[in-house]
Amino acid sequence: MTICLEAGLLDDETYKGALVTSTIRHRGAALLAVALLAACGGSADDAAPVYDTPDGVSVIIAGEAGPAAASVWVDGVRDDYGQADLSGIFVENDVLYVSGTAGPLHRATLWRDGEPERFDGGGAVVTGLWVANGVEYAVGTSGFFDLTTQWVDNAPLVLGEQFSSPGFLSVDDGTVYVAGTAGSVAAPGVWEDGVWRPLAEREAVIADIFAADGHVYLAGAYGLAGLAGVWTDYDLEPLGTPAAELTHVFVEDGVVYLAGIHGPAGRAAYWVDGEVHDLEDETAIVTDLWVHDGVVYMVGAYGVTGQAAYWVDGRRMEVDDPRAQTELITVTDAR
Repeated sequence: MTICLEAGLLDDETYKGALVTSTIRHRGAALLAVALLAACGGSADDAAPVYDTPDGVSVIIAGEAGPAAASVWVDGVRDDYGQADLSGIFVENDVLYVSGTAGPLHRATLWRDGEPERFDGGGAVVTGLWVANGVEYAVGTSGFFDLTTQWVDNAPLVLGEQFSSPGFLSVDDGTVYVAGTAGSVAAPGVWEDGVWRPLAEREAVIADIFAADGHVYLAGAYGLAGLAGVWTDYDLEPLGTPAAELTHVFVEDGVVYLAGIHGPAGRAAYWVDGEVHDLEDETAIVTDLWVHDGVVYMVGAYGVTGQAAYWVDGRRMEVDDPRAQTELITVTDAR
């Protein structure tokens, strides 16, 4: 895929910090953030250098290519999913799994290589997807009261009662971790195979979860000031970067990768074991993070019009469609 590299300048950066916090893998909030970013203004260099995506990998991005045109791009080639709202993508054994809602009735749906199947459970809404060893895991809500629910091979299990809400899903060696909140006070915590484990920091906000090698990692904020922090096996460690907000976490070979913003202008960035790296685009909005063989991939938008893009170790790769909104990313060996 051919991509263009540009540098953007945000005319009014006051709003950026507020934008990114609400974009975490949530299509509606992501679109709002892009719209607000466009309103802030910016500029780009039309004579940008051109780069190629890394050899030997396949970059898969999900979002939409205009109204009622849910889309998945595999190495730049778009597949139309029609009237749908996509919430998760995953690749295992060369099979592409996509979750979301489909049709005018917004039925919760899982696509395998483009073939749809409805999720069981009345009123189901799926917000997260994971596949491991051929087992399909999903999280979301079901029923009239939107109860927190997980699915394993399409068998639903209600996790939380009223006032609970799902956040994010990760699976490690068959153990299912679902981050969310419970109770009327929205206490943060994690369901481990259906057993609730509240965080000690009751005022915390969980932005993302990742489980690997027997450990569980959470990214988010804690304290009344909303300071950025990472929990490893439920023990909090402050991030240490001033004025930071974390939106995503990923772990590979014991290295912890984070995405978010920092500084008074809300500069989009990623962290590798605590070391911060700014994206070259000052106007960037990041909506998802993936790491493959130590290379950091992020997806989102930049610039005046909210141009869809993804970044490889901080360098921008454009999606060649001016109407596109890109919100999810996964990377695998070349398909």
